[in-house]
Amino acid sequence: MRAVRWIAILAAIAAAACVEDRYRCASHEQCDVGEAGRCEADQRCSYWDETCPAGRRYAAHAGDVSEVCVDDRVAPANPCADGQPPAFPEGCFADVCAALPACCDTGWSAACVQQAQLRCPELRCDTRIAVTAKKGTATELWDLRWDGTAWSATAAPAGELVAWLAPARGTAEPRTAHFASGMMTVGDRAVPFGDRSAESAASVDLDRTAGDLVAIGALAGSTQQYVEIADLETGEVRETRVGTASASAWGDFDHDGFPDAVYGSPTTNRSTFIIGAHSPSTPRAIVEGPVTDLYYADGPTAGQTSQVRTYDWNDVTGDGLMDVVISGIVVRVHEGGPIGVRDVSSVTCDCTPVKATGIDSCTVSASFASAVVPAPGAATVWMASFPSRGLTTLTMNPTTLTPVPLPACAGCPPFVALVARDLDGDHRIDVVAIDHDLGVWHLLADGTPLQGPFAIPTTLADFTSVRTSVAGAPLP
Repeated sequence: MRAVRWIAILAAIAAAACVEDRYRCASHEQCDVGEAGRCEADQRCSYWDETCPAGRRYAAHAGDVSEVCVDDRVAPANPCADGQPPAFPEGCFADVCAALPACCDTGWSAACVQQAQLRCPELRCDTRIAVTAKKGTATELWDLRWDGTAWSATAAPAGELVAWLAPARGTAEPRTAHFASGMMTVGDRAVPFGDRSAESAASVDLDRTAGDLVAIGALAGSTQQYVEIADLETGEVRETRVGTASASAWGDFDHDGFPDAVYGSPTTNRSTFIIGAHSPSTPRAIVEGPVTDLYYADGPTAGQTSQVRTYDWNDVTGDGLMDVVISGIVVRVHEGGPIGVRDVSSVTCDCTPVKATGIDSCTVSASFASAVVPAPGAATVWMASFPSRGLTTLTMNPTTLTPVPLPACAGCPPFVALVARDLDGDHRIDVVAIDHDLGVWHLLADGTPLQGPFAIPTTLADFTSVRTSVAGAPLP
């Protein structure tokens, strides 16, 4: 009997030793564990610790990760779509992050999608472009797709903006956000965001919580502009009044591991870097950073009326730091530096033919759309001029401008939007150009002459603004 009793005691001790010291939480309120306690996606509590890359450390009683920095990096569920959490550096994603560290440090951006198309041997993506085209008071929304061999276009429901979002957590299919009458609709989810018109939208993990957040640039009247962060899981919307909130691109301004943005204004022709406040608070605050003028010091080119703006956060100089390309009346390249993106451009291009900083002043008006086309060890900024029809490439260090030969095309409309993705799966980045009649053209990196147009079946012409939002999904 004594032997049986000792066997029972030893079994109880062994069983107790096997019990994991892990507390499971269901809400932030259940994590009173230190400064800014939070319940993470894996149901473990964490607290603020600025020494950790994501600013969080697991609390005690979190099992095998107790007192370990929270690591929110994941293998992207869909490498062809941006707006996802930072990638875990394994397989070809390690090569992506060696080229662009922000892909593993901050988030999976459009630039990371391009690098994956260059560096992941098995990856082939379709290309999905949400098109918002405006002419006066008319707005048309289109779902434009390339399936690997051909284009197709489907009209989206009437509204003011359509944009692609990242896949929902645990899924791989990108989603569209549709905006109309102060309402954002994503699948069967409808979120009101006020009596405002949406100018831009993107999935952004602003808080590094793996939450389903959408950043919306919104305009109220002609002067009041806002950046709104909508939570698709809770329906909550937090807003910040800003000076510029039109077209945008998201990256990391100050290398703190949290997403920041550059926004433009449709009324003042200025661009503002929007920086997430570095604070232990949840959610993060948004503050305005440096402001840069889109024009030369002497103002816009005389007589210019049509302004096409695009923003691209990408590595143009090949140093692994993210630069910002802003295009409109001019194209400006703001280089990334060790402490942040420079608010003064290092290269400015204007005029038709295109000229650069240091060349004689302009005599011919122009405006531009642009896109960054990366390649191993280098990148090229492609610029489409308006109202003349032309394409020019810009390379840095030294600054080189090269006209792109185009087939003779009398009366062909100018290009007003550019997109850069690998269309044919050869792991080189191709260029898609959309003209102001919504004709779609493409140039393959293999030197194939300009192909097109594929005609989006619009009944209008001469659109003055064409904005694009891009996603994709792996092809078999």
